[in-house]
Amino acid sequence: MRRTLPALLALIALLALIALLALIAAACADALPEAPPAPPALSASAEQQQAAASEPGCGWLRWSDARVSLVDWFAANLQTAALHWWEAHAGEFRTVRRGAAASALYDALAPGTLVWQEQEGAGPPRTFSLDHTMGLIRLQRGVNLVPWRSTRPAVSLQDALRWIGPELISAAAVSADGSPCRALPLRNWWGQPPALADGDLLALELRRDAAWLQPWAQPPQLLLGAGVDPDAQDELWREWHAVSGYMASRYAAAVALRAVALQPDYASFVRAFELLLAEELAPGTWPSDACGGEVAGWIGLIVGCQQPIAFDHEYVHALQHDAATGGLGAAGEIRPFWLVEGMAMYLSARYRGDAGYEDYRSARRWAIDNARAFGGPLPLHLLETYLQWRRSPPVAAYAIGFLAAEWLAAQAGDDALFHFMRRLQRGVSRWHEAFDVAFGLSLDEFYEAFDAHALVFNRPRPHRLSGVLLDPNGAPVAGMRVYAYPEHGGWGEYDLSDSRGRFAVRLPAGRYAVAVQSGSRCTLYGYYRDGEALAPSSDPAIVEVFARRAPAITIRLPASPSALRGWSTCDQPEGAGWLSGSVLAPDGRGVANVGVLACDARAWQRCAHAETDSDGAYALDAPPGEYALILGPADDPCLAWGARSPTGGLTQSPDFGVIPIDQSPIRGVDIHLPAPPQELAAHDHCW
Repeated sequence: MRRTLPALLALIALLALIALLALIAAACADALPEAPPAPPALSASAEQQQAAASEPGCGWLRWSDARVSLVDWFAANLQTAALHWWEAHAGEFRTVRRGAAASALYDALAPGTLVWQEQEGAGPPRTFSLDHTMGLIRLQRGVNLVPWRSTRPAVSLQDALRWIGPELISAAAVSADGSPCRALPLRNWWGQPPALADGDLLALELRRDAAWLQPWAQPPQLLLGAGVDPDAQDELWREWHAVSGYMASRYAAAVALRAVALQPDYASFVRAFELLLAEELAPGTWPSDACGGEVAGWIGLIVGCQQPIAFDHEYVHALQHDAATGGLGAAGEIRPFWLVEGMAMYLSARYRGDAGYEDYRSARRWAIDNARAFGGPLPLHLLETYLQWRRSPPVAAYAIGFLAAEWLAAQAGDDALFHFMRRLQRGVSRWHEAFDVAFGLSLDEFYEAFDAHALVFNRPRPHRLSGVLLDPNGAPVAGMRVYAYPEHGGWGEYDLSDSRGRFAVRLPAGRYAVAVQSGSRCTLYGYYRDGEALAPSSDPAIVEVFARRAPAITIRLPASPSALRGWSTCDQPEGAGWLSGSVLAPDGRGVANVGVLACDARAWQRCAHAETDSDGAYALDAPPGEYALILGPADDPCLAWGARSPTGGLTQSPDFGVIPIDQSPIRGVDIHLPAPPQELAAHDHCW
């Protein structure tokens, strides 16, 4: 007790001293001006901020490190017009604009939320919407924050961008573990592209409305036949992702499959369907040389029958079945059956061409040859029912169906094929009326027009995009090529402007970007924009060309000669090359037949092209800007050895050298190869 008392007295004295110091501090605080409030905890670590600032497309992304009041955040960030984010717990996109934060249903950001900041003066409000049906998302113009979901450990960026669709301007990602934002290159020139993992958050910026089939859509059940190589299973899943994403992004069409049976032969294929349908099938339900079949959301495939696996064709049948019958009726009831099979042939050929499996022109050539193989095309009116189709020569029937579907798509657009199928739900027996509404002509009119088309089978181009090309003073410009390029890529059609500046490009139905090139086609001067302007832009105006809606446009060349500097597209540019140099081997000699691409370092879709001559020299032209020089074999523009490094060598690293092009020509931009061309590893950058 004697020892405890002094300790207790010391403790009391210490507490009294602490209280006295607190009173003194409070008094001093009252005498000082009020300190500014601490900024809301919407920030990133120093490392994250530094990384985000150095990554294009990442500056508008910020983390919330703690719970943040929206009202306080807007008060401390006066330059911000709105916040957009993905709310993981609610499973929805959220947007709050300045002035509406106080009345918002949600008043704060949760810790760990990644937001996109819309700056004042950045243009019209960004909008976001989400449709979970079949996993189909509508991505709107602007920046969309999308959580990546996948059952696979990692997904290549190439696959991811193919699923997202063709309207992408830029993409950035933040990993699920909270690592700094990283910009994703739309094209990767240097080997294997980066991968996305489950839980990554993507920030996607789009030009126009698009659609995307997220990989979170429930994959179908897989029935794998005995003896099927596991590699075939991997190929099937790749095809499922690629095909469903392609159809969703291009046609906003998606369907949930019930099961896919991958079997080694025809007998196993039939038995798998009997198991799925729980009934015995009649002999000859499918031709013995069939590669697959589809019934009510079940798809059966025979491995090795086509390369790649014929999933694309059968998936189109599943889309047709769902659109035409709501998944309830039998596919064999759909009329005309030549369009059922022809549409599947046509759209799978379009997909395979875009995916790089098979050139569309080769598929078309196959169809023409086989349509004529039996002494002339089969009459379409004898292929309207499933029984008529089965009694016809199969190869010729598929070929003529392909060409008929292509003709209808050229008349009314690819989307009209799905429009026809959807109208059948109003009554399958009234398919003649649905045909008239979807394609803009009666069945008899089509049969008559197609009979004439079958005499030559030229690529159908039933519409015209016409207009006039003028100089800055309004005088007509003659001898220039006016090209119309399909919105989603592909071969363009052109017409030369006449002495009155008039042009008329014959086209299939569709949406097109319009460009002006020189008469020799060696220089691309720019793209038509709204308001008659011509600009060297990667975001051109899109002109719609459909039946009864083929517009006339006026294109006016810019007043400044420097603004008309074009992108060279031939071996030698017209006029003086703005950028020139040589490609040199290790021994100092010039290397002939090397392709040199000068690509805009900020928009990889825009590249000027040249080829080295016998002395290894090249010259190309491009509008002012900053460029990366990409080198590869001249005979294959899809292959690249790498990019010119800052020291003039060759690198496969993103740390390439940037060449500024301005109003003065630049000479002597040489590239020294580290080895002879035949010893350099080439990477495929076309996908």
